[in-house]
Amino acid sequence: MIDEYSSKLLLLLAQKGSARFSDLKDAIENPRTLKRKLDMLSLLDLVEKRKKEYTITDKGRDVSRKIDDLLSTLGKSDQSGEIDRLPYAFAPILKRYRDIIIDHFGKRLAGILLFGSVARGNWGKNSDIDLLIVVDSWEKPSWERSREMQKLRAKLRGSEEYRILISRGYIPAIQHYLLDTNEAKRTNRIYIDACIESVILYEREKFLSEVLQRVRDRLEQLGARRIYRPGKGHHWVLCNNIPIEGLEI
Repeated sequence: MIDEYSSKLLLLLAQKGSARFSDLKDAIENPRTLKRKLDMLSLLDLVEKRKKEYTITDKGRDVSRKIDDLLSTLGKSDQSGEIDRLPYAFAPILKRYRDIIIDHFGKRLAGILLFGSVARGNWGKNSDIDLLIVVDSWEKPSWERSREMQKLRAKLRGSEEYRILISRGYIPAIQHYLLDTNEAKRTNRIYIDACIESVILYEREKFLSEVLQRVRDRLEQLGARRIYRPGKGHHWVLCNNIPIEGLEI
C-alpha cells in the first residue's frame, strides 16, 4: 500500500523541484508528521536538504513518476471512496456511520465527505468529526434535515464501534453539513480547504471529486495560496496578497 503522505510530498516536490519546509505544508499540515515523512524520504535517498530547502533527487523523480502512473491507474475507483486514508482511531466508526447513511438514503445519496482536523491528521480526542453529506431532492428546511440525521446518529451511538471509541477516551462529536445536490454544485466555503485536505467516504459517479476539482482549478486560476502562521492556523490569499474571504470562486 502506498504511504499517502509520503506520496503527496514526493509528488509536490516533483512539481516544485525544491521547497522550504513551510511550503510543503500544502501536502502535510501537521509539522511533526511533515518532518517525520521528510526524514524518511531523505533516508531513502528520494529527497535531500540543501541549506533551508528540500530538493527531490533523481531517484526521487523516478519514484514520483511511478507513483503518478500507479495513482492514475487506481484513480478508477468505485463508490467506496478513500476509506484507506482514514486515521486509524476513527476508521471503524466512520465506516459504520457511512454504512448507516447509505442504508438510509440509498440511491439518493450523492456523497459523504470528511474534512476538518480529522481529515488533515492534526486531530485530538476531543476533535469534532466534520461531515459533508449530499443527497438528491433534499428540499427540506435545514432543521428537518438535521432532525433526520439525528435519528441516524442515534443508531451510530448504539453501535459497538461507538462504544469502543468512547471507552478509549474519545468524544466523537459529529458535525453535519447537509446539502441538496443542486446546493452542493454551487461554491461553498467548505470546499476551499476541502479541495486540499478531505477524505471522500462515498461518492456516486465522481460527484464530489468533480466538484472539488472545479474549485482547485478556480483557485489555481486566481493564483490563490495558503499562508500558514505558527499557532494561528492558515488563511488564503491571492497572488497579490488580497484575502480570498468573500471572493466568488
